[in-house]
Amino acid sequence: MLADPAIRAAVDQALLPCGRQLLQTAEGNWVTGFCDPLADALAAEEVGTLAAVDRAVLALVLLHTVAIPRARGRHRHSRWTGEAHTVTLAELASKRRISKAAMRTALRRPRAAGMVAETTTGRYLPGPALERMSEVRSNLLWEDLILVGRPGGQLAAAIRRRRGLEVPAPRGELLEIPTETDRM
Repeated sequence: MLADPAIRAAVDQALLPCGRQLLQTAEGNWVTGFCDPLADALAAEEVGTLAAVDRAVLALVLLHTVAIPRARGRHRHSRWTGEAHTVTLAELASKRRISKAAMRTALRRPRAAGMVAETTTGRYLPGPALERMSEVRSNLLWEDLILVGRPGGQLAAAIRRRRGLEVPAPRGELLEIPTETDRM
């Protein structure tokens, strides 16, 4: 039914007052997601957002299941789901300052939101809620992973410049903060 452009346009128009839009999945199915302006407004008000520790754990899941496999040539598309790359709790907690118990607790909220899924064998992978992001939102998340995964790289520097973000200080050094006379 949604293959018909006229019907799809009518459904899109009906969803717009609710702040929703149609998004096509890689399999050709249709889901709804928030329109970007509404998503921006909700995030600014911290409505439906994850706590910092939950976001950090979600980033670890995405790094282990999507970004690293993609860098190794094993994740051959730009979608968040659809591949069988998984990560265990032990791998997530390895060499981290957060305990396994805290990691397990932090995984509950992204799982409840559908951002992380768990297999029957206790392995974690990206959840179906990530399919509800617009292409713009998905690209921003990829950029965020680049900023986290390789903050000193040239691509990260270009992303920070485009976003108007400060360049992070090298570890152990402080950035010089410009004085009022430096700005003149």
